[in-house]
Amino acid sequence: MGSLQRLTTFQKLDNKGELGVVLGRLMLAMNDISIANDALGSWMKDQEGIRKDRQRGAKMYFVRMLISHVFEALTVISKIRNTPELMEIVQQSSDAIRAPFARCAAVIGTEKYKQMKALRSGLGFHYLDAPVREAILSQGQKAPDLQLALSVGHDPLEWYYEPGDRIVDSAVVRGVFKVPEEADVQKEVDKLIHDIQSVGDDLAQFGGYFVMEYAT
Repeated sequence: MGSLQRLTTFQKLDNKGELGVVLGRLMLAMNDISIANDALGSWMKDQEGIRKDRQRGAKMYFVRMLISHVFEALTVISKIRNTPELMEIVQQSSDAIRAPFARCAAVIGTEKYKQMKALRSGLGFHYLDAPVREAILSQGQKAPDLQLALSVGHDPLEWYYEPGDRIVDSAVVRGVFKVPEEADVQKEVDKLIHDIQSVGDDLAQFGGYFVMEYAT
């Protein structure tokens, strides 16, 4: 695992009351963010065969997951910020904890935060009617007769429906993040990935040091 390990117990977390709950939520978030980030990194590398065909959709899937997990982690930051006894713990901590916490807290309420919330609620962990309906309408107006592939097969990745990827592109890239029609989607997605990973890095730094300091 990592270069630094400590041990805790559920009894220790329970004894910490509300702090223990926050620590548990941070642990969930950090586990999810690290897996999503690792998987996204793998899919951003050069691919071959069927994996190359599915690369665009896979990248967007893990972007959606990463953004959704980051948003959920920011709700923990919000709880800490709005709970005096928890904020007191943060303020008494080292700069390695205080500095990334402040950067994370500064994201809450911004346009970026609202975009993350919209994605998380619409196409992150859900498949809601409204964003799909809007994407179908938009794509139908731009390219009504474009032929799109639908396939099934033996390999899991051969079960693929091209309209689904295009719905995500339209709903997330164009709809949520307002990328102009003339822009290069993949370049904009790469910028989006870099932007969200910077927030994820701050969350990881805060969450990691905070958990290691107070969960033992």
